[in-house]
Amino acid sequence: MVKKISLICLLAFMVIAFSFLTSSGQDMEYKEYKVLKGDTLWDISSKEIHDPFLWPKIWKENPDIKNPDRISPSQMIKNPSQADSKRAGGGSLYGKSICSNRNGSGSSEKRRGAKTH
Repeated sequence: MVKKISLICLLAFMVIAFSFLTSSGQDMEYKEYKVLKGDTLWDISSKEIHDPFLWPKIWKENPDIKNPDRISPSQMIKNPSQADSKRAGGGSLYGKSICSNRNGSGSSEKRRGAKTH
């Protein structure tokens, strides 16, 4: 009787573990992108995911990219969609781009007392 219960518990554990392993990462949506001359992962992340600070997510999803500073024109890479990137723990500080100022634009404000040339 004890062997039967142990076997059932082991089988249940294996089914749960297998379902967890096969389901993780499967719900991400990806877009294919063809690298253009002069592109960087920063630029691609800014264009495709609308957040340049998420470039490490693109690098992580493309294990064939050994050095993120060396991507080649015509190379096909996959980008996680914007919603999936945010859901997967990506995003910038407080959900906003770090480069934006208080009014949301990317331009920098003049500091008080700063010298201009």
